[in-house]
Amino acid sequence: MFKGFFKKNLSLKIISLVLALFLWFVVHFGELNPEAAAGTKHLELPLIFQNLSSKVQVLSAPSEIFTTVEGPRKKLNKLSSSDFKAYVDLQGKKGGDYQNLPIHLASPPGFMVKRISPLRVKVILDTVIQKKVPVLWNAQEINTHHIIQIAPSQVIVKGASLRINEVEDAQVQIPTPWHNHTPVILTPVPTDALGRIVPGVQIIPPFVEVLEQKKNSIAPFAVRPSITGFLSSHEFLRAVSVKPAIVLAEVKSGTPLPKYLSTSPINITGKRGTLIRIVEIIPPKGIVLQGKKKATVILKLGK
Repeated sequence: MFKGFFKKNLSLKIISLVLALFLWFVVHFGELNPEAAAGTKHLELPLIFQNLSSKVQVLSAPSEIFTTVEGPRKKLNKLSSSDFKAYVDLQGKKGGDYQNLPIHLASPPGFMVKRISPLRVKVILDTVIQKKVPVLWNAQEINTHHIIQIAPSQVIVKGASLRINEVEDAQVQIPTPWHNHTPVILTPVPTDALGRIVPGVQIIPPFVEVLEQKKNSIAPFAVRPSITGFLSSHEFLRAVSVKPAIVLAEVKSGTPLPKYLSTSPINITGKRGTLIRIVEIIPPKGIVLQGKKKATVILKLGK
C-alpha cells in the first residue's frame, strides 16, 4: 500500500518537495539573515537638466524629486542618492513653459524602482540675452576730494531675459577704511532700479579694478532715472533702461561726488504697458554735463 503511494505521481511529489524545501530555506535564511531579505529605501534626488541649449536658461523648475527603491537590505544600507541620476531631457527645447516633461531615472542594477514623485514636472525656459550696464560704487566713507575710477566702467550682464531686463547697473562695495591710490579688485553685483540684487545673472568680466585718484576735470557718471508714484497691486516694474547709461561731466574742485546722476521725475501712477520718456539729466551743483543733457528712459510695466 505504502509502496504504491510513493510510486504514484512520483514526479509531482518530487517537485512539491523541492518547492517546499526552497520556501523553507528562503524564509529560514531571511529570518536568520535579515540583511539578505528584501527592503525599501526612500531617497531625495537632485533633478538634472540634460541637453540644455546654451541659448536658453531654466527660469523655474523643481530642484529635486523623491523615489522609493526595493532591494536586498544589505545593499540598501550602502545606497545613496549619488548612485542615481534623475533628469529631464531638454533636447531641442526653446524658451517657453513646458507643463508635463517626464522624469527619467537611471538606477544601479539589482534594485527595483517602486515609486517616483513627481512623474512629470513643469519647466519654464527663458531665452538668454546680454547687455551692458554701468558699474556703480558704494562706500560708507569716501574722500570727496578724490574721484572713483572703475575699470572697466561697464560690464556685460548675461542670463534669462526676464532677469536681465530687471538689471539696471552693477554695484561694488568699496571697503573702508581704504588707502588713497591703492587699487582693489572687487566683484560687481547686478542690481535693479531699486538697488535690489538680481539673482541668476552672469557678470562679464567677473571682477573690476577700483582706484581712487585725484580729482581731474572730466569724469564719467552713470545715469539713473528718478521714478515717482505708485502702481496698483496687480502691476509691477518689470524693466528699466536708460540711454545714454553713462555721461561725461566736468567736476569742479571741492564738489562732493555723487554715485550717479538722476533725471527729472517720471510719474508712473496709473500707468500700464511700456512708457518711453525723454527727460533731463540733472547734475548737482558743481558738476557740469559734457555733451548730451537728456536721456531716453524706457519703463516696462506689467503683471
